[in-house]
Amino acid sequence: MDNETKYKILEKKAKELECLYKCREIVSSDVSIEKKIALILQALPSAMQFPENCFVKIRLNDKSFPDIKFENTDMSYKSEILFDSQSLGQIEVFYNSKINNDEYILFLDEEKKLIDTVSALLGNLII
Repeated sequence: MDNETKYKILEKKAKELECLYKCREIVSSDVSIEKKIALILQALPSAMQFPENCFVKIRLNDKSFPDIKFENTDMSYKSEILFDSQSLGQIEVFYNSKINNDEYILFLDEEKKLIDTVSALLGNLII
């Protein structure tokens, strides 16, 4: 593996960690749940492969919080928000139609883990 490839991998990992820390900070902050969700909607795309073509929807109980750029596509990854093994909602991360899903792996394993971790943070928040 050449140095440029190593650098790109480290850069991607740093973006994911920065997003995770930011989401942890958001969840721990002293603002309303609606404000926390709005901030997470803004933070998550920054850690994805194609942030400019990515948007997030969070459903909590019967309430949906779509991102401003919401475009429903079949190119998505969903993660359940659980509390005590009961589903309270989900986070769904989408790519818009500008991404060619034949060319790319849409969601890397690390991105899926990040989304799942943010779902767990939200599930722990709702006590």
